[in-house]
Amino acid sequence: MSGRTPLGASVHGQVMTVVAEIKDVHVCDLSDETLLYSEDGAIPSLGFDSLDAFELAMALEERFGLDLTLDVDLQGFRTIGAVTEYVIGHTPPFR
Repeated sequence: MSGRTPLGASVHGQVMTVVAEIKDVHVCDLSDETLLYSEDGAIPSLGFDSLDAFELAMALEERFGLDLTLDVDLQGFRTIGAVTEYVIGHTPPFR
C-alpha cells in the first residue's frame, strides 16, 4: 500500500472490506497480492466464482459510481491490488 495517496488508501481499505465481506474472511488475512480466482490450484486464492464477481461488481458500482462489466472488467483482475488500482484509475475523484 506504500505510495498511495490518502484517497487511494481509502479506496484500498474499502475494496479490501468488500472482498472480505463477500468471502467471509478477515481483512487482516488479505493483501494486495491475494488472488481472487483459482488458477492452477497450487497457489492459494479466495476461489472467486461468477457469483462472487457479480457481488464485487455491484458493491464497487454502488460505492464508487463505476459502471463495470463482469467479462471485461472483473474477470481479468487476478489480485485485490489490481482491482484497487482499477477503481482508483476509473473513479472521477481519484483520476
